[in-house]
Amino acid sequence: FEKFDMHRSEAMDAALQLRKRACLAGRAEGCLKQGWMLSKAARHQEAAAIFERGCRFGSSVSCYRAGAVREAGLGVAQDPAAAETFYEAGCALFYGNACARRADLHLEGIVAKANRRRGAAILKEACDRGISLACKERARLDGR
Repeated sequence: FEKFDMHRSEAMDAALQLRKRACLAGRAEGCLKQGWMLSKAARHQEAAAIFERGCRFGSSVSCYRAGAVREAGLGVAQDPAAAETFYEAGCALFYGNACARRADLHLEGIVAKANRRRGAAILKEACDRGISLACKERARLDGR
């Protein structure tokens, strides 16, 4: 991402407008960058909506970020079940961090009672699809 002073409102506004146009045009990368900028500027509610849009447009990282803001309750109601849905979408788009965090929600009992079997199954499924981070997390979980 570009480096600039987030407090220089003119530069930020111009950059945000470029990303907004890209996002509104259905370009997932534009949504991701716009959401990231809004998040860095502590405009969390706006960022959450943009990450969700980016996820709908197919950005795996936007799905992950949408899950993270839902899980943490940044600018939106804290909702671990919704977070899992976004992590699942990011995992389906082959983003390893989304797969790992979704598994953690089950392993740590955040979305339901802690369930090692469910967490391990999520990691196995992702690993079987070739997501190397999921394979590493599964091996760590199994003590290998």
